[in-house]
Amino acid sequence: KHYLTPDVIAFKIKGVWEVSLNDSYISETLIKRIKTTLNKSSLEIKQEAKSFIKGFERRQQTLLLVSKLLVNKQRKFLNGEGNLEPITLSQIAKSINSSESTISRIVSSKYLQLPKNSIPLSNLLERNVTRSSEKEKEISPSQLKQLIKNILNWEDKSQLLSDEKIRLLLEKKYAINISRRTVCKYRILANIGSSGERISI
Repeated sequence: KHYLTPDVIAFKIKGVWEVSLNDSYISETLIKRIKTTLNKSSLEIKQEAKSFIKGFERRQQTLLLVSKLLVNKQRKFLNGEGNLEPITLSQIAKSINSSESTISRIVSSKYLQLPKNSIPLSNLLERNVTRSSEKEKEISPSQLKQLIKNILNWEDKSQLLSDEKIRLLLEKKYAINISRRTVCKYRILANIGSSGERISI
C-alpha cells in the first residue's frame, strides 16, 4: 500500500488552527551525512550546496506562508461550519509577495495533514463564480449552490421560481450579480430541477 508523506501539518490548539512544516521525514542521519560530505568537498561544491540549501529553505518558507493563509481562510470549512471561501492563486501571491506560478507549483504538489486525514493543499482553493466589479460580493461555486438551495427551500409551491427570478433574488438579497445562464448551471450542479420539473415533486 502506498502512503503519502504530508508536507505540512495543520492542528488545533484550544480551538485555534496552527500550521507547521512536516520536517520529520528528513532523516537526521542523512543531514549528518551531507554535512560530512560537504566538509570534505571542494569550495565550488560547498558554494553550490549552500545555494541549494538557501533555495530549499526559501521554498519551505513560502510553503508555510501559503499553508497558513489557506488554513486561516478556510477555517470555518475545516471546522465543519461552512463552505470553502473563494480565493485565487493571484490573491495568495499578492498577499505573500510571491509569483502566481510559484504558488501554483506549491498548491498542486503538496499535501496537508489534518487531524483526521491528509488532503492535497489544492483542496483548500476555491475560485470565484464571478466578480465584475469591486462592489460585488465574491462567491464560490459551493456557496452559490447553497444559496440557490436556500432560496428554493422557501419558494411558494403554487408559484415556483424560474431561473430569472432566482437570479433577481440573489441580486436583491445577497448582492450577487450573475446571469440567468449561470443560475441554471449551478442549479443543475446542485441537483435541483427546473421550475417545470419541480411541479411534479
